[in-house]
Amino acid sequence: ARLREIVETIAAKQEKVLVFTQFRELTRPLEAFLGSVFGRPGLVLDGETEVRKRKEVVRRFQEEERIGFFVLSLKAGGSGLNLTAAS
Repeated sequence: ARLREIVETIAAKQEKVLVFTQFRELTRPLEAFLGSVFGRPGLVLDGETEVRKRKEVVRRFQEEERIGFFVLSLKAGGSGLNLTAAS
């Protein structure tokens, strides 16, 4: 319940956000939960994201207005990314 309250507050601002998780297995459940609260799509970058597709996923987050959030696993997205579109 508390997590939903926090996410609803963030979603109401209509800003893009980054959500990091230590566990890759949580990226897809987080994507589904956040999508239901935000009411718009998000993206995931984790160990299952193909290396050749990672730049495209980052580009989409940076450029597409309709993307509301980006869920990243710490190992795959914890360093070396330029994500200036997030608040």
